[in-house]
Amino acid sequence: MKGWTTNMEKLTKAALVEHLVKEMGEGATKKEATAALDALCRVIPAQLVAGNAIVLPGIGTLEAVSYTHLTLPT
Repeated sequence: MKGWTTNMEKLTKAALVEHLVKEMGEGATKKEATAALDALCRVIPAQLVAGNAIVLPGIGTLEAVSYTHLTLPT
């Protein structure tokens, strides 16, 4: 990934909402951006639990992974 760094800034939900408002364009409100983010935060985990992969172009694919086959060392 171009420009990859391990010293990345962590965005808070409020900062992410501000970025969304800008990306959504003129007329978009904080309330709309927050509602969109909240919806994604509900939909994504629900779809992963249902066994579905989520393809986000330009970001990647999210898939649930099971580690039930692993055993802990004794």
